[in-house]
Formats: sequence, C-alpha cells, structure tokens
Amino acid sequence: MRLKHRLGAPGVIAIIALVFAMFGGAYAANENGGDANASAKKGKRGPRGPKGATGPTGPTGPTGPTGPVGPAGANGQNGAPGPTGAQGPQGDPGASVTNVAASGAECGGLGGAKFTVAAGTPTFACNGEDGETGFTATLPPGATETGAWTFRFYSSSYDTTAISFPIPLDEELGAAEVHYIDESAETPVPDANCPGTAAEPAADPGHLCVYQASAVISAKGPLKITKAVQAKELNLAEPVLGADRTGAILFGGDPNNAVRTGTWAVTAATS
Repeated sequence: MRLKHRLGAPGVIAIIALVFAMFGGAYAANENGGDANASAKKGKRGPRGPKGATGPTGPTGPTGPTGPVGPAGANGQNGAPGPTGAQGPQGDPGASVTNVAASGAECGGLGGAKFTVAAGTPTFACNGEDGETGFTATLPPGATETGAWTFRFYSSSYDTTAISFPIPLDEELGAAEVHYIDESAETPVPDANCPGTAAEPAADPGHLCVYQASAVISAKGPLKITKAVQAKELNLAEPVLGADRTGAILFGGDPNNAVRTGTWAVTAATS
C-alpha cells in the first residue's frame, strides 16, 4: 500500500506495462526457437558459385507461314553492242592450173597429161603400161591345181565319176604318171610321186595323184584312173589308163551302194 501511494496510479500502470513487455518478448523468442539465429545467419550472403553447364537445345519450333510473293523487278537494259573487229588483209588470188597433153618423151611414149601451176614445176599423170589379161591357156610348168571327187556305185556292173582340170595341161599323162592312194585302207601304201595327203593333196611335176579319204559299205579295191577320151567308146574291159589334158575318169566295180570320197592334185611338168 505504501508503494501504491508513492507511485500513484500512473506508476503502477507503467510497471504492469513493463512486465508484460518483458514476458511477451521472452515468449516470442521461445516460439521462434532457432529461426531467430537462422535469420541472423542469413543476413550475410556467401560468395557466388560457379556457372552451371549449358542445357540441351530445345526442339525446333514450327515453321512459320510463307510470306507473300514480292512484286517482279523491272527488266534490265540491253548492253551496248561491242566494237566491230578490224578486217583482215585480203589474200592473194590463187594461181591457175594449166593442163596439156604430155609429150611422148615426158611419159616415156605412153602418153598422159602435164599439169602446171603458174611458173612452177610441171606434174605429170602418165598412162600405165598395158597389163596382161591374166588368162592362162595351160597350167604353167611346176604349177599345181587341186580338187575333190566322190564316187557312188549303184546297181550296174561298173560306175564312173569325172575329175576335171580347171586349167588344161600341155600334154596328156600316161599310165605311169597317174596314181591312186587309198588312205582309208588299214595299211595305206605310200607313193613316191605323191607327197601329199587327202587333206593336203599334192603331186610331183608331171603327175596326177588321186587320194581316197573314205570308203563305206564294203567298197573294195582301188578305182581305175582312165583317160576320158578313148579310141571309140569307154572300153571297160581294157581301159586306157592315164589322164587327158582336161581331166580323167575314175571307174570300177563295187557292191551295191558303195560310196568313196577323196581329193586329187595334178602338177604340170617342168620340161
């Protein structure tokens, strides 16, 4: 009561207000707990950290609408024509060519034409010498001609086939100068005057060689080589063996339907 009377009513009120202020601050401090200290610590900012890596590029955005076509530009002006080139010098006129008949001495008596350009050296086109016709009346000495033959026996007692020389011989051939070589035989008999074969027929000068390459259907014996022109008619019993200037005849007797084939060669005598 004594204090009340000293302080008075205003003093008591001031004291009560002070007490509430003290309790209120303590309560607020207790309610915040550590947040007050955290706030105090947040007050000072630390150093800036390093820059992070760039993130990936984002997806491309949609294409925008096409803009309107602009107006056409004006045509440009044509360029000026270039200057005309200088004309070249005129060439010399060509010299005329004269053509006259060549004299006998200029072409060796064969005749021809002489061409001259202005005052230059003449050029001659002379006739050539007459060439030979190339026709050979008879087979030249030592020359050989060849051919092929086939023989077929039917049902008669004798049958024949011809060998014809494209170029005639100078003289006929006798029996000793015609030869028959049967290469189809099991043991062919060679002939000294016939150095060839059925595939490559050949004959010595002055001889006819007939090569038999094949024989079928029981062909038997050699064919006879006879002259085509005989005394009166073909004497089958005693034929004239040999060859005429234009060829020969092959004939002989065989079983029915026997067939033979071969080649021949004749060489003209050298003397």
